[in-house]
Amino acid sequence: MPKTNKNRERKSKKGPDRLEYLSQLKSEFEESRSEDPPFKTFFLENGVMEAIFSNLSTPRIGITINSLCAFIFLFDVNYPNYFSDARFISMMVKFRESPLVQIRNLAEAFVSEFCTADQIQASLSVSPIVEIPVLDSTSGESVQPNTTG
Repeated sequence: MPKTNKNRERKSKKGPDRLEYLSQLKSEFEESRSEDPPFKTFFLENGVMEAIFSNLSTPRIGITINSLCAFIFLFDVNYPNYFSDARFISMMVKFRESPLVQIRNLAEAFVSEFCTADQIQASLSVSPIVEIPVLDSTSGESVQPNTTG
Protein backbone atom coordinates (compact mmCIF):
# COMPACT_ATOMS: atom_id res chain seq x y z
CA MET A 1 0.00 0.00 0.00
CA PRO A 2 1.61 3.30 -1.05
CA LYS A 3 2.20 5.90 1.60
CA THR A 4 0.24 9.12 1.32
CA ASN A 5 0.13 12.37 3.17
CA LYS A 6 -2.90 11.16 5.14
CA ASN A 7 -0.76 10.79 8.28
CA ARG A 8 0.11 14.47 8.17
CA GLU A 9 -3.48 15.45 7.63
CA ARG A 10 -4.93 13.13 10.25
CA LYS A 11 -6.55 14.93 13.13
CA SER A 12 -6.80 13.61 16.65
CA LYS A 13 -10.15 13.55 18.35
CA LYS A 14 -8.59 14.87 21.55
CA GLY A 15 -5.89 17.28 20.45
CA PRO A 16 -4.09 19.09 17.64
CA ASP A 17 -3.21 17.50 14.33
CA ARG A 18 0.30 16.11 13.88
CA LEU A 19 1.84 19.20 12.25
CA GLU A 20 0.41 21.49 14.92
CA TYR A 21 1.64 19.12 17.65
CA LEU A 22 5.17 19.12 16.21
CA SER A 23 5.11 22.92 16.04
CA GLN A 24 4.14 23.05 19.70
CA LEU A 25 6.98 20.69 20.61
CA LYS A 26 9.45 22.85 18.70
CA SER A 27 8.22 25.98 20.49
CA GLU A 28 8.48 24.30 23.90
CA PHE A 29 12.02 23.17 23.11
CA GLU A 30 13.10 26.65 22.05
CA GLU A 31 11.53 28.19 25.17
CA SER A 32 13.23 25.66 27.46
CA ARG A 33 16.63 26.45 25.92
CA SER A 34 16.19 30.11 26.80
CA GLU A 35 15.68 29.09 30.45
CA ASP A 36 19.17 27.56 30.71
CA PRO A 37 21.08 30.79 31.54
CA PRO A 38 18.99 31.58 34.66
CA PHE A 39 19.32 27.94 35.69
CA LYS A 40 23.12 28.11 35.32
CA THR A 41 23.25 31.40 37.18
CA PHE A 42 21.27 29.93 40.06
CA PHE A 43 23.66 26.97 40.30
CA LEU A 44 26.77 29.09 40.01
CA GLU A 45 25.69 31.75 42.51
CA ASN A 46 24.04 29.63 45.20
CA GLY A 47 26.66 27.21 46.39
CA VAL A 48 25.72 24.27 44.20
CA MET A 49 29.23 24.14 42.75
CA GLU A 50 30.67 23.33 46.18
CA ALA A 51 28.26 20.41 46.49
CA ILE A 52 29.32 19.13 43.09
CA PHE A 53 32.99 19.46 44.08
CA SER A 54 32.38 17.39 47.19
CA ASN A 55 30.76 14.66 45.07
CA LEU A 56 33.92 14.30 43.00
CA SER A 57 35.85 12.74 45.85
CA THR A 58 33.34 9.95 46.29
CA PRO A 59 34.38 6.41 45.40
CA ARG A 60 31.04 5.87 43.59
CA ILE A 61 31.51 5.99 39.83
CA GLY A 62 27.97 7.11 38.97
CA ILE A 63 28.18 10.14 41.22
CA THR A 64 31.59 11.06 39.82
CA ILE A 65 30.35 10.79 36.24
CA ASN A 66 27.24 12.87 36.96
CA SER A 67 29.36 15.53 38.66
CA LEU A 68 31.72 15.74 35.68
CA CYS A 69 28.72 16.07 33.36
CA ALA A 70 27.39 18.88 35.54
CA PHE A 71 30.66 20.79 35.20
CA ILE A 72 30.54 20.49 31.44
CA PHE A 73 26.94 21.71 31.40
CA LEU A 74 27.58 24.54 33.86
CA PHE A 75 30.80 25.79 32.28
CA ASP A 76 30.60 29.55 31.88
CA VAL A 77 33.44 31.93 31.12
CA ASN A 78 31.67 34.55 33.22
CA TYR A 79 32.54 32.57 36.36
CA PRO A 80 36.32 32.26 36.18
CA ASN A 81 36.64 31.73 39.92
CA TYR A 82 35.45 28.16 39.36
CA PHE A 83 36.57 27.15 35.93
CA SER A 84 39.94 28.84 35.53
CA ASP A 85 41.23 28.00 39.00
CA ALA A 86 44.44 25.96 38.59
CA ARG A 87 43.30 23.52 41.30
CA PHE A 88 40.07 22.85 39.38
CA ILE A 89 41.95 22.32 36.11
CA SER A 90 44.43 20.10 37.98
CA MET A 91 41.50 17.95 39.08
CA MET A 92 40.25 17.61 35.50
CA VAL A 93 43.76 16.81 34.25
CA LYS A 94 44.06 14.08 36.90
CA PHE A 95 40.67 12.65 35.91
CA ARG A 96 42.05 12.27 32.37
CA GLU A 97 44.31 9.55 33.82
CA SER A 98 41.41 7.53 35.23
CA PRO A 99 41.33 3.82 34.37
CA LEU A 100 37.60 4.25 33.74
CA VAL A 101 36.93 5.26 30.16
CA GLN A 102 33.75 7.23 31.02
CA ILE A 103 35.57 9.46 33.49
CA ARG A 104 38.64 9.75 31.29
CA ASN A 105 36.53 10.81 28.27
CA LEU A 106 34.50 13.39 30.21
CA ALA A 107 37.63 14.94 31.69
CA GLU A 108 39.33 14.95 28.30
CA ALA A 109 36.29 16.63 26.73
CA PHE A 110 36.30 19.34 29.40
CA VAL A 111 40.05 19.99 29.24
CA SER A 112 40.26 20.03 25.45
CA GLU A 113 37.19 22.23 25.06
CA PHE A 114 37.57 24.73 27.90
CA CYS A 115 41.23 24.88 28.99
CA THR A 116 44.18 26.60 27.38
CA ALA A 117 47.63 25.04 27.17
CA ASP A 118 48.91 27.64 29.68
CA GLN A 119 46.15 26.72 32.16
CA ILE A 120 46.95 23.03 31.81
CA GLN A 121 50.66 23.68 32.34
CA ALA A 122 49.98 25.83 35.43
CA SER A 123 47.70 23.13 36.86
CA LEU A 124 50.50 20.58 36.88
CA SER A 125 52.23 22.30 39.79
CA VAL A 126 49.22 22.45 42.16
CA SER A 127 47.12 19.89 43.99
CA PRO A 128 43.62 19.15 42.70
CA ILE A 129 40.73 20.98 44.36
CA VAL A 130 39.50 17.63 45.76
CA GLU A 131 41.21 14.33 46.43
CA ILE A 132 40.77 12.10 43.41
CA PRO A 133 39.65 8.59 44.42
CA VAL A 134 41.45 5.63 42.90
CA LEU A 135 38.80 3.68 41.01
CA ASP A 136 38.97 0.11 39.81
CA SER A 137 38.33 -0.07 36.07
CA THR A 138 36.46 -3.37 36.35
CA SER A 139 34.09 -2.72 39.23
CA GLY A 140 33.97 1.07 39.39
CA GLU A 141 34.57 0.91 43.12
CA SER A 142 37.23 2.73 45.08
CA VAL A 143 40.41 0.81 45.74
CA GLN A 144 43.35 1.60 47.95
CA PRO A 145 46.42 2.50 45.95
CA ASN A 146 49.22 -0.02 46.12
CA THR A 147 51.94 1.78 48.04
CA THR A 148 54.15 -1.24 48.52
CA GLY A 149 56.94 -1.81 46.05
